[in-house]
Amino acid sequence: MIKKFKNGLGLIELLITVAIISIAMFAFAQAAVVFLRAANISSEPQVAAQLAQEGIEAVRSLRNESWSANIASLTVGTQYYPIINSGSWQLDTFDPGPLQGKFTRFVEFSSAQRDFNDNIVSSGGTVDADTLQVKVTIQWTDEREQVRDFHLITYLTNFLGN
Repeated sequence: MIKKFKNGLGLIELLITVAIISIAMFAFAQAAVVFLRAANISSEPQVAAQLAQEGIEAVRSLRNESWSANIASLTVGTQYYPIINSGSWQLDTFDPGPLQGKFTRFVEFSSAQRDFNDNIVSSGGTVDADTLQVKVTIQWTDEREQVRDFHLITYLTNFLGN
């Protein structure tokens, strides 16, 4: 009669099972990291759009307070940074640092030209002193260390005559 020894067979099976489970757990953890990074990257343009819209609203608020004091005296082509000072918006030429630890926001003004039909044109018109093009730019560095930017452009008029 031949005797079969089965001692140690349970230990080998246990080691193989633990190895398979460990590999599967590692793969799931890596997938979770990839998905979280993708979710973070995809939310950055949305945050940038919201910050740009807030910049437009800040400039509109300043226009509503006083075109002559807050807008007309600004230099075309200069970068201005919207900041809140004593509970109200103001535009400063000094960078206050990153917003939400990552984003830089600045505003630039350009002259607006109108044609003989009073339509805004990119060139060939007459400069309208009561209209400015407002460009808000949001910049940030993404996970791949690439500088990204988002622009929002609109026109601002002195419709209140103030």
